[in-house]
Amino acid sequence: MATADKSEKDRVIIFDTTLRDGEQCPGATMTFEEKLEVAELLDDMGVDVIEAGFPITSEGDFQAVSEIARRSKNSVIAGLSRAHPADIDRCAEAVKFARRGRVHTVIATSPLHMRVKLNKTPEQVIETSVAMVARARNQIDDVEWSAEDGTRSEMDYLCRIVEAVIKAGATTVNIPDTVGYTVPEEYTHFMRTLIERVPNSDKAIFSVHCHNDLGLAVANSLAAIEGGADHVVNLDMARGALSRGRDNHRLNGHDLSRVSFLGHDLFKSWAKVTNNGPYDLVIIDPPSFQKGSFLLTKDYQRVLRRLPDLLTPQGTVLACMNDPAFGEYFLIDGVTREAPGLRFVERLQNPPEFPDIDAQSGLKALVFRQG
Repeated sequence: MATADKSEKDRVIIFDTTLRDGEQCPGATMTFEEKLEVAELLDDMGVDVIEAGFPITSEGDFQAVSEIARRSKNSVIAGLSRAHPADIDRCAEAVKFARRGRVHTVIATSPLHMRVKLNKTPEQVIETSVAMVARARNQIDDVEWSAEDGTRSEMDYLCRIVEAVIKAGATTVNIPDTVGYTVPEEYTHFMRTLIERVPNSDKAIFSVHCHNDLGLAVANSLAAIEGGADHVVNLDMARGALSRGRDNHRLNGHDLSRVSFLGHDLFKSWAKVTNNGPYDLVIIDPPSFQKGSFLLTKDYQRVLRRLPDLLTPQGTVLACMNDPAFGEYFLIDGVTREAPGLRFVERLQNPPEFPDIDAQSGLKALVFRQG
């Protein structure tokens, strides 16, 4: 049986930002030689676009991007730049030796970021974007334009600015989920609406940049309400993170009188948490590291130690961890030591659509029960 060939437009393009955004992960900073090694591996793997760095930030980053550009055999080599003339020029200079180079320029488009971060009006942001895309196109054929905080931008405005940058010469338009809280269905609708409404959308490739900040906390909270829970308490030490959780509950038609949102530094006082208890179910899903508030190796055990006081006599705990450096026994041993009244029940398996290469390095979601 013959199958029809897919057109080039149907092909998914892989954009790898390990060498740029990946370096923002704690402990992930790479030396010059390590960057060259990773870039060579990505190039050999057939990654379509490698974002090699942020050339304006330092001489070291400029040299790394330049050398990666010189050595690349297959991949497009991109450098990141802000929407400033000096950034654009430095980036274009760094990638000019690549067989296929790209300038990737980014500017904020959400009302909050334009007002607070850029101190610019929406019209000024359009003018700047058009000017910087045109400046880049005068130096290189491949220009990507990104709308920072794109998923929180107003659709009418986003359609206008996207149309304008494509006219100015942008070959790729990227809509990042910068704050990391868009749900899949929302993203699908958002991108479909944008592409349908921009009249020249067929002249550019549309790209997305997804973050994994959502984790499991909000998803599990939504699922708990759907499953009939009487009350759910959402706790996050970063108060701002709870606003999207509140939106998600509202979008799902939940009675918000059954949901509490507690922005609170847990380690300063447990009273606000214990006052809402005891709980039938406690879900722990912290980041591996959150500057100033949470360090996995030190603080997870502090939470485990409090579990007996938070739970009902038959209470259940879902303890989650997504740090590849620690396996499931980090949690099992921690519970045994800090909360010996809890027994390990099972580890929840990830859906078959998302298999782990290494089970101990992937997401760990372990169930414990009191009594």
